[in-house]
Amino acid sequence: MLKHRIEIYLARIACILFIASLAAPGFAQGADYKIGFINSERLFREAAPAKRAQQKLEKEFAGRDAEIQKLSKQVRDLQAQLEKDGVTMSEADRRAKERDLANMS
Repeated sequence: MLKHRIEIYLARIACILFIASLAAPGFAQGADYKIGFINSERLFREAAPAKRAQQKLEKEFAGRDAEIQKLSKQVRDLQAQLEKDGVTMSEADRRAKERDLANMS
């Protein structure tokens, strides 16, 4: 989700730069043409608006990311417990833990 928003933002910046590049030759009539290279990836990565957008998105999704990490750890712990103690557990306990694991996934 975060990556998708960043891609949309970068696509908008690319469109603006493309439109600006179409207008530029009109200003340079009679001048010698020079061909250059723009590292657009670096431009998008280091541009102030891109940095602000990245920070805003990271801040917005930090809580969700922490929650996902917590749930992921719970799933791993439950799987490990089932693998380790599944044979010695009672049938009811094992089924309950398997059900919990299925509900988490």
